[in-house]
Amino acid sequence: MLPNLHGDIYAIANAPGASTQLGRHGAASFEVQSVKITTRYADVVHHNERLALPAAVALRFKGKTMAVTGYELSYMLLEEQGRERRMPWPWLYNHHHRLWINRERFSEGNGGETFASFKGYPKGTAQLVYSPSLVAIEAMAIDIRNRDPPHVNISGRIVPGPLPQGVPAGHAFYTPLFECPCTNRTLPLKRWHRQGCPSPLKGNTACSRVTYRGGSLCCGPPTTVLLDHDQPQPQMPMTFRIHVRVWYEEFTAQPTPTHAHLLRAFLSVEQRHFEYDVPGCRPGTPPHECTHTVSGQYSLASQLRRQGVESEEVRLPPNSTTFELVYAAAHCHAPSCLSMELFHEDRLLCGVRPEYGPQTGGDYLIRINPCLWGDDVGVLPRVVLPLGAALKVVKVNNNTVPHRGEMATFQMRVVVAGAFPRGVPHA
Repeated sequence: MLPNLHGDIYAIANAPGASTQLGRHGAASFEVQSVKITTRYADVVHHNERLALPAAVALRFKGKTMAVTGYELSYMLLEEQGRERRMPWPWLYNHHHRLWINRERFSEGNGGETFASFKGYPKGTAQLVYSPSLVAIEAMAIDIRNRDPPHVNISGRIVPGPLPQGVPAGHAFYTPLFECPCTNRTLPLKRWHRQGCPSPLKGNTACSRVTYRGGSLCCGPPTTVLLDHDQPQPQMPMTFRIHVRVWYEEFTAQPTPTHAHLLRAFLSVEQRHFEYDVPGCRPGTPPHECTHTVSGQYSLASQLRRQGVESEEVRLPPNSTTFELVYAAAHCHAPSCLSMELFHEDRLLCGVRPEYGPQTGGDYLIRINPCLWGDDVGVLPRVVLPLGAALKVVKVNNNTVPHRGEMATFQMRVVVAGAFPRGVPHA
């Protein structure tokens, strides 16, 4: 069995003893790499690239259905004489990524937690792709590597470099550049296409163009430098590639389908506003009491229709009444995230606490273990709920200092009986 790309660093929040080997059910894998990408300190890069599947894999699945059972993503630093190695986590921050195979989207645990968070599905479930031929990579990354000579090669902790005026200093596992602070290059905002904030966030400073001071709108695209106009940008470039490994099996429909198709369902407090601000706690509050909580409750069916089903060219059977929860990954940005919980009524479905590399000794900034339900050994049975069920997200942040551009999202995969992508033959 081929080992995981990142080694044995994954875990499952609600099944800590279960296997996280992505080849555990006999899955094969293929790999693709982006072109070379070059950045300087404080650059925000938005990379979009379309790549062909390896020819042998595309030929094998021509006219057949691939069952994608998991994937991994790395940034690979390119050094002298063509050498490559894993990008040290304090040098480049993955704000988010998205992958597509044909039109099927993959974006679970896709922020700073990407590299150490498990992206694999239980036995008999997969994202199904008919006749796959194309992989598309979309990634937003921020160069946070301090280029000062005494600090340029420090790779076990963050050494914050220059910051825009008025932005507070960072520390060993945090730099405010994570949060896309607005600078005098980006303010006043030239675009504001946000819809109104949902009711849980009414009055939040991220909801108004007047009070917006950081977040994705101040990070481009196409390219942004997170420094003020009068701040010189260090010249030392850094070059890397995006490396993706996809794990897959072959789907067959007869006599019964070998895999249930996993629909994408994102449930976020911020909804179409995409982000919110965490206000700082009152002066004099003991640090351990500095917390900020947001929560929101939404219908799973509405999220399927708005965020997942149409984009994946899947139509729910007209008699659908229930769904099965299979995978839930929590997503948040800066290392102020303390916990996230997913509820149905008073029942806790998934509760996670992020783990940070400097405290755990891990070679990563942040790991957020997902929750899984299914037929794997050691994994809890699938959760069956009415399709119209309202699910609640509760998110807690540390707010010793204010934070911008935060997110409170559960990135989920669910099964609805009889729902298959267009073109996939099934019984």
